Amino acid sequence: MRLKGVMMCVTAVSLILGGCGDKAKQESDVAVKADVAEAEDQEAVKDENNYYEMEIPADEAETLTEAAVQAAKSCQDLFIQARKNSSKEDVLSMENVAALVKKMGSQGYAALDNRNRENMENYQLVEKFLVSQEKKEEAAISVYRIHQDGGMDKTDFASDDTGAVTVTNTIIDWNKKQEPYVVDMVRYQAWKWEYTKKGYLFYERYIPDGMEADGTVGIRVLPLDEELRKLCEDYIEPIGYEANNLFLVEWDEENFQQVNFNDLYDILYRIDQGSLPDSTQYPNGIGRSEFEDLIGKYFSIPAEQLREQAGYNSQTGTYPWTQIAGSNAAVLVERDPEVVDYGDNGDGTITMTVDVVCPQLKKDKLFSHQVTVRKADDDFLYVSNTIEQGGEVPPYTPRTAAGQ
Repeated sequence: MRLKGVMMCVTAVSLILGGCGDKAKQESDVAVKADVAEAEDQEAVKDENNYYEMEIPADEAETLTEAAVQAAKSCQDLFIQARKNSSKEDVLSMENVAALVKKMGSQGYAALDNRNRENMENYQLVEKFLVSQEKKEEAAISVYRIHQDGGMDKTDFASDDTGAVTVTNTIIDWNKKQEPYVVDMVRYQAWKWEYTKKGYLFYERYIPDGMEADGTVGIRVLPLDEELRKLCEDYIEPIGYEANNLFLVEWDEENFQQVNFNDLYDILYRIDQGSLPDSTQYPNGIGRSEFEDLIGKYFSIPAEQLREQAGYNSQTGTYPWTQIAGSNAAVLVERDPEVVDYGDNGDGTITMTVDVVCPQLKKDKLFSHQVTVRKADDDFLYVSNTIEQGGEVPPYTPRTAAGQ
């Protein structure tokens, strides 16, 4: 009995000690898991922060600054001359922008304009980098993008053995002495990275919630045929997709019903005059002859049909019109046309296939449409627009509702 009692006591003590040990172990496990979770959270925050901004060592920033300024100086004389020849202060013609791009290219730099309207010079350097990045190899390349105000961005891409890409963007401008200087410099790890079959590189900087900014950049690496670029420049870019719906709806010379000519008037006026209409000159709308002459210059539409569709007021002799303003023509995303093919129809008309590029959405073909024009001497008429099925055509809200 005494031995049995001793054994029972030992067992009880063991159970108590064992229970304490299990509890201590559980508490220890919980503490470890908490530490791991906290470390993971901290690492996640660190990664997220890196996608927004990374520190640049002072000596490296100095080296990057020197390289950027040196590159800009290589085309300083051309920039000064281009600004002298500019008809608008701080706005260079696309011809001058193209000349600056080619000058940078002749110095061995990979260069293009910031709207992808000029083919990238020395694009093979970027292609080589992209191949290395895809293989998860360490590589680096610098790309210069010329802005229409003459400023430029120098973007340094560096990939590592994980395939991650660090982006360092250096903004360069010109001071009053017309000497280049660095305005700002930022570094981040590319949050999203995609190179498309068409030759577009889309990359994105992480933008924290609550910040109103867009972190996506689209660069066309592969060149586009110069004849196609010229067609786009002549017939598509001047109209575009902002503040009018000409290329957002289907129509032809037999049926213009969906086209808002009242809104289109501003765009055609800008093409002809180089600026938008002055609202003080048209307090009661656009006069009949002025409106009909301008529309008739680009479209073969009977006057009676135009008057009925565009809400002509016979009593005042005017067409309703609403001036373009930020409140009625704001565009949240850029949509850039790109003529990718064309054909001669043998009847005096040509038909162009246009892909719409949207950098913010990282799409090199948001939607596609075909535009036909009839050429005659130095003039031309828009004949039709058809839209390829399956695309993402943005909605359009008219400024002037007449005829819609």
